[in-house]
Amino acid sequence: MKRGWFILFTISIIFISLSCQIRHIESFNVRESIDFYVISMKNKPERIDNIAKQKAKIPDISIKVVDAVNGNEMTDDQFLKLYQDKIISKKLYENATTSKKGKGEVGCYLSHLKIYKMKSTAKYTVIFEDDFEIREDFEHKLSSILDNISNRSVDFDYLHLTNLNENHGERIVDNVYRMDKDNTLYGTQGYVINRANIDRILRYTEFADRPIDNQIQDQGRKDNLLVLVVWPVIVWHNVPPNGSTLEGLL
Repeated sequence: MKRGWFILFTISIIFISLSCQIRHIESFNVRESIDFYVISMKNKPERIDNIAKQKAKIPDISIKVVDAVNGNEMTDDQFLKLYQDKIISKKLYENATTSKKGKGEVGCYLSHLKIYKMKSTAKYTVIFEDDFEIREDFEHKLSSILDNISNRSVDFDYLHLTNLNENHGERIVDNVYRMDKDNTLYGTQGYVINRANIDRILRYTEFADRPIDNQIQDQGRKDNLLVLVVWPVIVWHNVPPNGSTLEGLL
């Protein structure tokens, strides 16, 4: 009898050990199947310095710099064509032809859209803006979060790693929550898109009706996209002295 219990105990220990090893491998694979991009405006030394500083925190991860679309370098005719081609709404078109901020909002939106449309074999894509700041244990936290979501089979579209209004609704697992539809969700300094759902994401974002964070928020409220948030955040907004470069305020 004792021998039987000993064998059962030994088998249990081996099973637990193997499970832990498998879980570690899954987590590693999740981390390895992520593309990292940062959108950055050219000729902004302080933003280039910030990107280098953040990269130094995660030296084993390759972050590709994507040139931002500079709305302030676009002409009224270019904005008109975007409107006529049904890429931007009438409201965004009018804002872009009457204000610097409006031009920046369109440029920022097109910059994010450019990454959505890139070909990728990765499972996830992480998108930063050049005024992002990550916490020191970012790599470990992100791997753990995506691993836990994957293990729960949560088919999300967006996962906000930062949000500027402390938005977090129903808890899903650990520090991952559904978007609180009754609260504002804005800020795109760091977020994840699920590449498996890129067709659905593009269906609801390819036409720019409002700034990119507002568009994500609205589609989440309508349940067209499943928008999750990490709380507390693992990416902060390193606010430039004069505002966001991507919105054309600098």
